[in-house]
Amino acid sequence: MAKTCKAVVALFLFFMLALFHPACAADCGSMRLGVTIFAEGRRNGISNEDASIMTNSLTNALVGTPGLRIYERQQLEAAVREQNLGRRVAMNENTVVELGQLAGLQYVLIGSIDSLGRTERSTHAPIRGLSLGNMRVRSERLAVSIRMIDVATGAVVMTFSEEGSAQDIQTRGAQSSLRISGDLRNRALHDAMTRLSPKIQSSLADFRTHR
Repeated sequence: MAKTCKAVVALFLFFMLALFHPACAADCGSMRLGVTIFAEGRRNGISNEDASIMTNSLTNALVGTPGLRIYERQQLEAAVREQNLGRRVAMNENTVVELGQLAGLQYVLIGSIDSLGRTERSTHAPIRGLSLGNMRVRSERLAVSIRMIDVATGAVVMTFSEEGSAQDIQTRGAQSSLRISGDLRNRALHDAMTRLSPKIQSSLADFRTHR
């Protein structure tokens, strides 16, 4: 009986120490979320460059949100290595959820991109009243979708979407030429993420408050 009481007391003290440990006090009440945007070719329409843009945009928007702790893909892979699993995994939805479980996350954000088309046209219309000769205008539109997945169940908890667009203008007149360029896809993606990231931040804050 005495041994049983001692064991119960020891277990109680263990949980109390864990609860009030400085690291736990800062993190135990936080929602642990993985930003795991990954390139998977045609399957989700995201390239490595797209994944970097989306990850950076979401991380910058979400870091510092009260009650939310953010883990990036590199941290998830590090967590796997720390557990001596000694394997490198190909990132897809299933392995992301698995990594999230191993890292002790509650939710992960996974993204996809759908192209809405690229158009190109020529025009002689003036810009702000100035005739710049022949102009070629290229436009690109895309749709970004982000899903929040419950790591414990694999269920989709929330979805977010936004469209982005960008234009490329080239003109050539008799005396001069003008080019407003840059990578259309990158700029269209930045356009979408600029509006989408704050929406996700706001929704996550509400979700954490009411869950």
